[in-house]
Amino acid sequence: ESLETIGDNSFEGAILSNIIDNVIPEDAVKILKNMRRILVPSGKVLIKVNPYLTQDQLDECGLQLIGDNLYIEKEGIYLRNLTNEQWENVINRFFVIDKYKEIYFKEFHQYNRNYLLINKK
Repeated sequence: ESLETIGDNSFEGAILSNIIDNVIPEDAVKILKNMRRILVPSGKVLIKVNPYLTQDQLDECGLQLIGDNLYIEKEGIYLRNLTNEQWENVINRFFVIDKYKEIYFKEFHQYNRNYLLINKK
């Protein structure tokens, strides 16, 4: 809701780290729409999403399925578990994907997924 109070074309860049994959899908779309509006034309946004988890990993973490690829942790935190292709389908509605990079997260033996995006408007 706070994003809606920010004026159009107010920023040249933004970072969304574990944001769109930790909210319900409708809120992720609202966030992306607002990011597109808030960023200047050709503005950039870095999005980091969690790794895609297999069913065994989801079970091991105790995640409970509550919707289409939407899980909830015991602590009440949402996790939207999408493949790269699924995330890219969501992202491409609002931004152009400039670069993609996976960064190894040693503590959990997983790769975080990072997208550098350019505003489409």
